Amino acid sequence: MRCYILDDFTSIKIISKYISSYKELKIVGSSSDTLTAYSDIMNLMPDIVFISSSLPKLNLANLDFVTSFVYTADAPHFAAQAFENNAVDYLMKPFTLERFARCIDKARQKQQEANSKLLDRDRLNDYFFVKNEARGNKVTRIRYDDIIYIEASQNYVTIHVAGNKSHLVYLTLKEVEDFLPSDKFIRVHKSYLINEQKITCIDGNQIILDDIHTIIYGISYKKDLFNKVHPKLVTSKRRPDKPVNDIFEDYRSQF
Repeated sequence: MRCYILDDFTSIKIISKYISSYKELKIVGSSSDTLTAYSDIMNLMPDIVFISSSLPKLNLANLDFVTSFVYTADAPHFAAQAFENNAVDYLMKPFTLERFARCIDKARQKQQEANSKLLDRDRLNDYFFVKNEARGNKVTRIRYDDIIYIEASQNYVTIHVAGNKSHLVYLTLKEVEDFLPSDKFIRVHKSYLINEQKITCIDGNQIILDDIHTIIYGISYKKDLFNKVHPKLVTSKRRPDKPVNDIFEDYRSQF
């Protein structure tokens, strides 16, 4: 998640140090000037903005793309202002790394909820939008038919699409699997989700996609994969049809 800090110089240093403890967090900018910060935030489109309540009030108009606002302050009476602005959290200075961690947990949860809503909104279309983490504030439209496979990596997924392109997105594979149409996409491994239409062949435990990419299916996903393939498998009527698992076993036994 991309972070911006609007605070005094000392607080910026402390928050920056805490942020550096997280691989998933990245500082995209900081300032102690409210007007400068507003311009920066509009251009950089961060996911989380840390705001000092003691500085001139930041105009939140047109900043609805920011998922989480976190307010910091030296006194508790600023808390009401923070939560009136739908702050995800309110940090009283000085705050510890442990307290900061709880704040990030809240921001992470809100980010996941926002991602789910965005996916739900586009569920009925043949495409969806994602924020590409590797390209800053770029929001990219992805068509279902362009997806070859999706690869999990901790809190992120890499969506591999046609043209040898990929998009790094802050989503879990489970979140993507729950959203994508099940008639088009198959979970074949704990780390891989594939587009059924991109399957060129299945050779042993290898799935070849678009004649280029090779995915090894997980043994626990074998049944679901073959059940998906079997209805579309053309076999000779000169012999009784076999379960697809047996057909693949017959094929392998020839080698």
